[in-house]
Amino acid sequence: MYIEKGTGYNHDGPAWIGYVDFSRTGRKAYFNGQAFSSGKGDGRCVETGDHYWISGVKNRGSIRHVFGHGKILVSRDALAEFLTLKGWDRLDDTHYGLFDAMPTDIAKFNVMENTRLGQ
Repeated sequence: MYIEKGTGYNHDGPAWIGYVDFSRTGRKAYFNGQAFSSGKGDGRCVETGDHYWISGVKNRGSIRHVFGHGKILVSRDALAEFLTLKGWDRLDDTHYGLFDAMPTDIAKFNVMENTRLGQ
């Protein structure tokens, strides 16, 4: 999946490509230590309320949302699949970088949201 921070940026926020886990209902997306309430192509960080664009990775054309620019970080564990999707043999380091995605503690977010509901 492609994730780009929208809050505080004009289509040039930090952006990542990596594996995303979804809740059983599909209404929550979990990525890189964060949880997002997901909507059609966007989501809000459960902890901060910040807005993020969340979409599939496009195999042709621009990946960035609309007219954005800046490097997109690709998770090392998703690199091989991303290169295959794009038909590349190596990452274009002028537009992409690598990062190690953090695991997401889904139970932490379940407790956080259930505590809010019980108040």
